[in-house]
Amino acid sequence: MQVALGRSQSDEMRLGLHKVSKLLRGDSGLCLTNMLVEEAQMLILQSHVRSASVI
Repeated sequence: MQVALGRSQSDEMRLGLHKVSKLLRGDSGLCLTNMLVEEAQMLILQSHVRSASVI
């Protein structure tokens, strides 16, 4: 994901993305949406609850 976003200012896809790239470690992901923060958090929480109940 770091390569896709850009590891440095010279190869970033958008201005400032290399700063985000430096924060990514291990298994990580990004959630990009135009939803309100509360809506996005609720969807993520519901998704985790559903996946925890699957046997």
